Amino acid sequence: MNCDVCGEEISGGSAFTCNYCGGVFCPKHRLPFNHSCKNLEQWKKAGTPVTKSTRYQKNHVSSGFLVKRRNELLILAALVICLLFIIGVFFL
Repeated sequence: MNCDVCGEEISGGSAFTCNYCGGVFCPKHRLPFNHSCKNLEQWKKAGTPVTKSTRYQKNHVSSGFLVKRRNELLILAALVICLLFIIGVFFL
């Protein structure tokens, strides 16, 4: 496989296929503005590309509730443990 811009031979792992024009490029020409993409304006309007890190952040936004309520959850856990201990002492 060769880069559509410079012709450099690229292996499957380092080849990038542009989501906007479908071309195949080497790492140096992978971004739309580096290979004069015909749909460069569409790429600019799209904003931040979805990457593994942004996908991770978006999927874990809901876990912020647990982080914000950490102290309350720790207190609740301590109360449950105390309650189980009291039940064990008096009823067993």
